[in-house]
Amino acid sequence: MRLQISDMWDFSDPQACEKNFRKKMEEFSTSAFYVWELQTQVARALGLQGKFDEAFQILDSIQAGFEYAPTCESRDLVGIRYNLERGRILMLTNKLEDSIRYFRFALKLAMKIRADDLSIDAIKMLLDMSSVNDRIELGLKGINIATELGNENLYPIVGAFALNVGEAYLENKNYQKAIEQFMHARDIFSKLFDAEKVRKIRISICIAQRGLGNYKEALLELRVQEEWLKKTGNSDGIVFEEIAENLMALGQSSSSIYFSKALKSFEAQSLVSDMDSRRISRIRQLSRKILN
Repeated sequence: MRLQISDMWDFSDPQACEKNFRKKMEEFSTSAFYVWELQTQVARALGLQGKFDEAFQILDSIQAGFEYAPTCESRDLVGIRYNLERGRILMLTNKLEDSIRYFRFALKLAMKIRADDLSIDAIKMLLDMSSVNDRIELGLKGINIATELGNENLYPIVGAFALNVGEAYLENKNYQKAIEQFMHARDIFSKLFDAEKVRKIRISICIAQRGLGNYKEALLELRVQEEWLKKTGNSDGIVFEEIAENLMALGQSSSSIYFSKALKSFEAQSLVSDMDSRRISRIRQLSRKILN
């Protein structure tokens, strides 16, 4: 029997979770493996409270204990959770390279014993910390694992993985594969009735379409988005920027109007300081043509 760790968590209250996991340790005191596994979650709860030294001490004690335990699936489960939680705490203390090493070892162990939920957990942790090519490999692996499980509760995770892989393909300028993954993510989030997520994914598809030179096709969707923004009284600088880029690619002078709209939208939402300076400079330069 595996402990249902995920059912024991309330991430909004790590202090209460710490107490609960310590109580569970007493309930399962006859099994060293269960105690070690629960201790990993005590360490996680401590890490979320910023008590990093205490968390590391607990993880060190687990390592000392299970290092000489007999080889079995229970030992592997402890090893997976140990590496996941040490990786998470190292990440919280900004030791990213070290954390990646532990997440990768957790994934290797989890794949070995087909602990699919923990494989997905490790992949989720690695995705935001890996190179573009690694993100593609990891994301596709995560999609395959989650899809094979056939659990509807995993749909949001599959969608998130597909979106991440799509963004990585986009960064690699592999636009057709990016569109395929974005469409996969779009279909999933449509079924989940996440309208805003779907809207943003449709913009990402337009960006990839522009990369393929499909300017008119991208503009059809972007005009729909523009109309929605007008009706709802919202603003989205990326929509205006993409309309401008496609219009400019088609040789239409009205592109400067939309570069200007994009700039005003980014400024109104206080996004300029967080954006790439070269991108903003280019938008400013192209928006000035409206004055000429």
